Amino acid sequence: MVSTLLLQGAVNTELDRILAGLPVGNEAEHGGYWFYETHCGPMRVVLSRTGVGMLNAALATCAGLSAYRPDAVLNQGSAGGHTRQMMIGDLVLGQSAVPINELEMPIRAAGQGSDALTWRPGPRAIPMACDAQLLERVRRVPYQQGHMHIGRLGTGDLFSRESDRIDWLHATFGNLCEDMESAAVYKACQAAGVPVLGVRVIANNELTGMHDAPDCGFFECAKDMLQDYMLNVIRALAQAAPQPRFFPLTDKNRIDAARYILDRWGDVNMVIRGKMMDVSAGEGVLVCLDGTLCAVCCYEIDGDSAEITLMDSAAERRGIGSALIERVKAAAQERGCHTLRLITTNDNLHAMEFYQRRGFVLTGVNVDALTRSRQLKPSIPLIGEHNIPLRHEIEFSMAL
Repeated sequence: MVSTLLLQGAVNTELDRILAGLPVGNEAEHGGYWFYETHCGPMRVVLSRTGVGMLNAALATCAGLSAYRPDAVLNQGSAGGHTRQMMIGDLVLGQSAVPINELEMPIRAAGQGSDALTWRPGPRAIPMACDAQLLERVRRVPYQQGHMHIGRLGTGDLFSRESDRIDWLHATFGNLCEDMESAAVYKACQAAGVPVLGVRVIANNELTGMHDAPDCGFFECAKDMLQDYMLNVIRALAQAAPQPRFFPLTDKNRIDAARYILDRWGDVNMVIRGKMMDVSAGEGVLVCLDGTLCAVCCYEIDGDSAEITLMDSAAERRGIGSALIERVKAAAQERGCHTLRLITTNDNLHAMEFYQRRGFVLTGVNVDALTRSRQLKPSIPLIGEHNIPLRHEIEFSMAL
């Protein structure tokens, strides 16, 4: 099942209809490349504009894999047909992808000219397979605009328009079509162990005379067909995506929460505001995905104030943290609380960004609080995340 999908297109015109068909989300830039985070039902969808070409595709994919940690990657866009059976609007699902510009030339002396049909594949022209399960899921989504083909995608930083050359490429590499990104994306995903599939729509075919001209608009029409299909693919994958289930922390599941915290933090005892406390002993919310505990939020209520004592999710960027905050807010309001507060440490830059984006306000800094906390808990490390010295408590709160 796919919880986070990274869907790529090289240019805006390969993404604009998909973007318009999904809920409003958030733009971001990672590694110099554009991303847009939204969702379809329970599934997080990240759109990625890779830019044209293999180098751009590889770099943008690596940036997306690092920033969003997707469960699957779909690389989609237009392609040129490399067989005479390929019609405009036909779809190719990339069972494999191969770099078709990985070539070696025979030695020719000056004046002997060049003959591209005598070139041969280089040692790195190795086909890379897609994820078989992802291919099957996408194949099951009906496509009505043309024929669906399953085969090999050919990728290179080139635009082949010579019929003899196209025939040679097809005979040499076995590719059904030619694009400029797929094989680079397959390579990056395989290195990261992330399922990948390339989906290409035929937008031109020099072999049949169906190639783009200023007055025919083959490219634009084919791209629209593909994006409409990809929206249906997204919806189909979202229907199968696991949905998080939320449970109150009770005596029946407290041992499960404690084991989760021990596994993630090494201890259930935390020093908060100068006091040692077992965070698993209070109130809280647990979250399960596919029957596995994936997040815990612990909190305490004291008079008209509630405090989050621990927030941890092993399934980040799926809306679980935001949903946990809303549940704690609701519980606190039902109990008559006027304030929700929490403390993090000066090294936890991700947490500081996360809480401020969700309405918390920085209300104080307890300078050198961790120095005092180590008197109660000597195991607190001296160096925290990002190699930042771990010294201060940072207080946040929000009015309820």
